[in-house]
Amino acid sequence: MIDKIINGQEKIGLIGTYLPRRCGIASFTTDLSNAITNELCGENRLINIAMNDREEGYDYPLEVKLTISEVIREEYIKTAHYLNKNGCRAVIIQHEYGIYGGADGEYIIDLVKRLEMPVLTNLHTVLENPSLSQRKVMNSLAEYSEKLLVMSKKAFSILREVYGIPKEMIAFVPHGIPDTPFEEQGTYNKIIGLEGKEIILTFGLLSPGKGLEVMIEAMPAIVKENPNAVYLILGKTHPQILRKTGDVYREKLKEQIKGLNLEKNVIFHDKFVEVETLVRYLKTSTIYSIPYLNREQITSGTLAYALGSGAVVVSTPFWHAEELLAEGRGVLVPFRDSENLAKEINILLADPEKRQKIRRRVYDYARSMIWPEVARSYLKIIEECKEKKNTHLFSTKKNILEKDK
Repeated sequence: MIDKIINGQEKIGLIGTYLPRRCGIASFTTDLSNAITNELCGENRLINIAMNDREEGYDYPLEVKLTISEVIREEYIKTAHYLNKNGCRAVIIQHEYGIYGGADGEYIIDLVKRLEMPVLTNLHTVLENPSLSQRKVMNSLAEYSEKLLVMSKKAFSILREVYGIPKEMIAFVPHGIPDTPFEEQGTYNKIIGLEGKEIILTFGLLSPGKGLEVMIEAMPAIVKENPNAVYLILGKTHPQILRKTGDVYREKLKEQIKGLNLEKNVIFHDKFVEVETLVRYLKTSTIYSIPYLNREQITSGTLAYALGSGAVVVSTPFWHAEELLAEGRGVLVPFRDSENLAKEINILLADPEKRQKIRRRVYDYARSMIWPEVARSYLKIIEECKEKKNTHLFSTKKNILEKDK
């Protein structure tokens, strides 16, 4: 079935944030675009549409055909008409409340309800206790989409139990990861300037809620047993945090580090790295730490990338971690518990054989998550939607389009 779309000529629209904008969804959308392009054997088959959060936009690559200013409602409607006129077979939307305009991102509904082709909405956030406004947006997405895509089984159950969405409308597709070879830990230590160190890594855009202060608090007990241990914090501060409060969070972390005399054992690599460089950091690290503070995180790209690189993960039990690290694929510790965090990391640092078994287990488990497999899953769902066209849905959209004229 998938051969029909791969060998055809129809285009696919893809809407979300896009690199070089610095956010996790931009990285996801860019990687997904590249993967689908590879499967379709040509970039002209994709219409990439990037969301802008600032007036001047970004220096997008050529594959981005159109942009939408998140605060200008009319641009959403114009984009819908543009896609309708350009013969798209389907449109894939990356959804997160904060990247679209209006109350809880409601402007995206103006676009979705006008599209004349099947819409796949990939949900990066699924809230168990939504506000009335958030529930309204989610229900509207369900009303006007052919499929809601989720990246965890927990998200699937929440959509069913909290929002009452029929299971036939929901499809599970895992978070994509780079397809990289299995390599030994420490391979790239010298390249990143930490030769001879046991690296405990956290990466991602810095913001409160990541729990880095808990990991820093655990470091004295770790260093006591492992003097060569270094906690490496890789990533820029989140752009939205910088605009609102400056780099206050990072400065507080630095004060904490100084107060604990950890200047030699906790370091920052304050940069946004490309995927190839990120994978090197992950592969060379002894432990990957995710000390998040909130349980209600339905998906984590950083966790997915860590597993795909064969990392040994110690994490708090947020929803996606509970799912991906089950059956011995990692170690879970209680929230805000620096003592247990240090204890579990010390156990792993003292047992190379145990680490190696975990690394092999998670690497093999994650092979179904590589981007080519994820891209093929998207294309398969698109083809299924095309063959099982929801006539009631498209009749409703047709009426909306008629009112626009």
